[in-house]
Amino acid sequence: MIVSISPDDGTSTGPRLKFQDNSSDHINPEALVPISIDPKEPSILLPNYQTNLPSEDIAKLKQWITQNHDVLLKYWNGEVLEGILMRDAKLNV
Repeated sequence: MIVSISPDDGTSTGPRLKFQDNSSDHINPEALVPISIDPKEPSILLPNYQTNLPSEDIAKLKQWITQNHDVLLKYWNGEVLEGILMRDAKLNV
């Protein structure tokens, strides 16, 4: 699964990252779907959106976000650089 996160640029309404809603290994910006960086219950930020990925994959993504909430939020807020994010994020769920 492709996951994309950028520091807050002031245009979003809250901490989020995006995941690619297909199983391709090639990034397609049109297939990126926002999901909240929430410590308890990350949620897809498109109303009534039905993902193309298996529900197990979405559950693992949400678990990964919850597990890595602190470093994801620090990166979103511009408090750490990408290298710190990559070093500190736990990759397995």
